[in-house]
Amino acid sequence: MKKRRQRGWHLDKSVRHRQFKRGYIACALWTCAGEDYEPLARKFSDQKNFGGETQAQMEKECVDFITQNAADLAEYVTDREAPGDSDNTPSDCAGHDFWLTRNGHDGFGFHHRGMGELGDRLADAARSHGKCWLYESIDGKIYLQQLQDTNGTKL
Repeated sequence: MKKRRQRGWHLDKSVRHRQFKRGYIACALWTCAGEDYEPLARKFSDQKNFGGETQAQMEKECVDFITQNAADLAEYVTDREAPGDSDNTPSDCAGHDFWLTRNGHDGFGFHHRGMGELGDRLADAARSHGKCWLYESIDGKIYLQQLQDTNGTKL
């Protein structure tokens, strides 16, 4: 029998963070493509192939976002229904929306969930983290690249 994932922001903090990070990383792997133009998720199923500080960087960004937006995320997770055809929890979905929104994916993310001001606040907070993407290096590992302008400011 398939075990159902725990849901809701009332869960233990470590569970919420783990679910958020899981959703964030899964979304990153699906939205970033390799040299063959296929999503990295088709070749890499998880972060075992992350190189250098990639996993630590992504986890820190998630924890920072969660910490800075705890009250809004609690409301989001309470109001957000996870897709019925997946094992994603609302916390996973919040991680997805953080990745999508910060990277400017039109039509997806916090601001497209019909949550009004709550979605707008979370979208603004996500965008403040700047854009980034994952790429596969010649060493076969996945790395995170933060987009910056010529002055070193996050885009």
